[in-house]
Amino acid sequence: MKDKKFAFFLSLIYFIFTFIFFIAFDTIIEFLFTNNEFQNNLLENKEWIYLTLTTPIIFIFTIFILKNYRENLENLEELLDKTPIAIIVSNEDGRVLLINKSFKQLTEYTLEDINSIEKITTKIFGSNTKLIKKSIKLLYLRNKTQDNGEFEILKKNGDKITLNFKTSPFRTINNKKTLITTAIDVTGEKEQHKLLMQELKMSAMDEILQNISHQWRQPLSSISTVSTALRLQNDLGQTSYKDIDNTMEIINNSAQYLSKTIEDFRGFFKPDQKKTHFSINEIFDKSLQIIGNSFEKDSIKFDTDIKEFKIYNYSNALLQVMLNIFNNSKDSFNKNKVTNRVIFIEAYTNEYNLIIQIKDTAGGIPTKILNKVFEPYFTTKHQSVGTGMGLYMSQEMITKHMGGKIWVDNKMFTYNSKSYTGAVFTISLPISTI
Repeated sequence: MKDKKFAFFLSLIYFIFTFIFFIAFDTIIEFLFTNNEFQNNLLENKEWIYLTLTTPIIFIFTIFILKNYRENLENLEELLDKTPIAIIVSNEDGRVLLINKSFKQLTEYTLEDINSIEKITTKIFGSNTKLIKKSIKLLYLRNKTQDNGEFEILKKNGDKITLNFKTSPFRTINNKKTLITTAIDVTGEKEQHKLLMQELKMSAMDEILQNISHQWRQPLSSISTVSTALRLQNDLGQTSYKDIDNTMEIINNSAQYLSKTIEDFRGFFKPDQKKTHFSINEIFDKSLQIIGNSFEKDSIKFDTDIKEFKIYNYSNALLQVMLNIFNNSKDSFNKNKVTNRVIFIEAYTNEYNLIIQIKDTAGGIPTKILNKVFEPYFTTKHQSVGTGMGLYMSQEMITKHMGGKIWVDNKMFTYNSKSYTGAVFTISLPISTI
């Protein structure tokens, strides 16, 4: 708005000067000079006189504008250099206008090294170059701050660090849209994230091993039964090729089932190296592979209303958080001796976030401890059963590593014409633009 006002002011001055010049020039010349020949000569060259007078005026204004622009740019650079957060300013022409001191120190690159989007994406983002270029183009179409997410980048010396990027529309310079991007080093937090993931996995290890044991019991029993029967038939001299073929088929099918079980659970122990695109339905299906049998054994049912939508985040982290909430519901069902055991899962999106709500019919959380459940080492279970770290680590992963929020409250609701009270865990995750 200030730029438009200034341009209008200059245009008005130019218009007034031109108007006065052409209206009053003849009168002024006749008043100042008495020689008719000289007067006529000046009047005939009116346009050249106008050009001679306006050229230095335009030159002076141009110098003033450029000086003002340079001073503003220098002031901006000075201000950004004092900012501890790494900053990049770029425009829609693909030029990097400036990088501040923090960015130079963090990456060891100078502006000359990365003075274009082409250079910065190729040198810093490596294999993610195409994805970043496409995302940058989309950013110019938006008028709000965008959380671009975390990316592993290459420093000039070849070291790898993880930065969290956020981009905001800055201003229009020379009729070109400009973006200002901030980058925060989260390399240390990434390492902490891995440790938290491992801790949460270890806390869930017993539950998982129990489920593996439960799923393997039947196929192992089948293998033992048919192999023993085949051996007995062989000892009695009653073995036929058909018996051998049938037995081998049963053993092979059981072995395939055991192999599939291993694959299902192996993914759970792989740490998330980077964010991926995934849907909540995928995470829920994986959770059933892990806990399905034990929950079915305890007569726990799931009622789902999950909208099909993909987000870009850490899939294993969300899987572990959901498993932890499910297991808390299971403990509450058993502790409160609930007969009708149902866990409800609802997932939907609003303009900016994916919302996941998980509630149960277990009776809710006592009001006096409701605000303590996310505290470290807080547990209502016996020390031999719970460590009090599950919900704390779940909150850490959701808020610090997935960029979301998690909270819990109690809710009264009706299901199949019966009234229930249950705990409702709500998870809000950003819908990333990348």
